[in-house]
Amino acid sequence: MGTVPFFALFEIVARAKKGTVPIFPGHCPQIPLSPNSKSAACARLRENNEKIRQIGGNIMQVESARIAMSIGVACLIGFSATLRAQEAHPDFEGLWSDPPQTLADSACFFFCSDLKIDRLFELLDDPANDERPIRELAAEAVRYEIEQLIEPLLTEQALATYPIDPADDPGFLNCEPWGIAKQMFAPHQLEITQHDDRVVFRYGEWNAYRTIFLDGRERPARAPKSLLGYSVGRYEGDTLVVETTGIRSNITLWWAEHSDQLELVERYRRDVEGNRLLLEVTLTDPLSMSAPLTLQKVWDWTPEQDISDYDQCEPPTDFIRGTNEQFG
Repeated sequence: MGTVPFFALFEIVARAKKGTVPIFPGHCPQIPLSPNSKSAACARLRENNEKIRQIGGNIMQVESARIAMSIGVACLIGFSATLRAQEAHPDFEGLWSDPPQTLADSACFFFCSDLKIDRLFELLDDPANDERPIRELAAEAVRYEIEQLIEPLLTEQALATYPIDPADDPGFLNCEPWGIAKQMFAPHQLEITQHDDRVVFRYGEWNAYRTIFLDGRERPARAPKSLLGYSVGRYEGDTLVVETTGIRSNITLWWAEHSDQLELVERYRRDVEGNRLLLEVTLTDPLSMSAPLTLQKVWDWTPEQDISDYDQCEPPTDFIRGTNEQFG
């Protein structure tokens, strides 16, 4: 019969199982495998067909095993790749809280910028300030940041109501949880839980929960805008990148109104030692700011702390307006 190409043998086996053997060049036409056939030719064909069945069956078993092994190897490779990808994700799991007790980190208790930190160290290096309390110098650095970085960005629309009286804060008046432009800079605890398809932030302030989706979804077109917005994220090396849209109009931590056009891009990473969580966030709102604003924040690793239910808020009944001195 000569040599049969390997790919052709599968056709032979398939047709042999149906009771026929294919035509080979220069040989007899296919003959039914009748057990009653008496001719020597048919006997030889039956014998050949039986060999084909056996050879084909063995080959198919080997090939099936080879295919199964290939699939298994592919699955293992894919699983290993998935594990490697998961292991490659930075680990933010756990509870973070107030920044470490250093001058630079303390300046980022709420939020900070390079401008504020540079100004703080300028004040500290000035011999004329040797007798001034550090707290006083820190408050001056905060005012400098507000006056030199934030206020110049405010649009006429934002300036019309700036600064908002803290007594008009819905959180103060009505015990309404903070919006994202305040919540993300909140002091105290931030608990992070990581899953394959999402990351959950739990803030100590207001015991607020926020979900960041990692599965590539987009914000539903008809989704209502909310205080914390709709967040999607991805990992880039050692950084968690979060993009947030769909934010309800509210107020910022520097007592300026923002519109429902506010969008955030947050970047979270740990420092080299792993004990500090660093945030860099860019806020963009064409209605309240003339250009994007980039700020920073720092948390310290505090696994021993807990977050309690936020159930002690009562709307005030007696207060004096314009007395909040949070920024000095």
